[in-house]
Amino acid sequence: MRRPSHSLWPTRAAWLAITVGAVLFTLAVVRNLSRHDSLTEWRETLELAAGRPVWPEWSASWPDLPPPPKRRDRAPQDLRGVYAYAARNKELLQQIPCYCGCVREGHRSNLNCFVSAFRPDGTPIWTDHSFSCPMCVHIAREAMLMSSQGMSVERVRQEIDNRYRALGDPTNTPAPSQSRAGH
Repeated sequence: MRRPSHSLWPTRAAWLAITVGAVLFTLAVVRNLSRHDSLTEWRETLELAAGRPVWPEWSASWPDLPPPPKRRDRAPQDLRGVYAYAARNKELLQQIPCYCGCVREGHRSNLNCFVSAFRPDGTPIWTDHSFSCPMCVHIAREAMLMSSQGMSVERVRQEIDNRYRALGDPTNTPAPSQSRAGH
């Protein structure tokens, strides 16, 4: 029995397109896994070099974190340490870009992933952005680890830029001033 000329069987061109698409998809997956492994290895190296410092304590004078929006990955209590770090180290994090795409939300630095503003008395106004964004938390942690080793703000910024530049659009973060990280 002969197949009709308008057969539903894919043509060679369609099979070629499917094969090329599968190869490109596989290459993208392998590249992303390689980047992930490289970032994980770098973080572990930073942790060891810094002596595994802990997040700063939460201040009783600060407001509670906002409730998590529905379908978020983590509860706010799991993130209190990084929020405390952001509130206590705004001078550093406001000079470090974030690469998660939050620039589309108007963020200007990694600080905005945790704190939207500070009241006149210095009390932070929290944002829930990082509740579902591990990249924001990783960047803050890496900045903390490098700063705890005495790296300058400029060096911390350079390392973050080098590690994340291929992963997304950075926030429009002004260049660091000539200060020391964490001071």
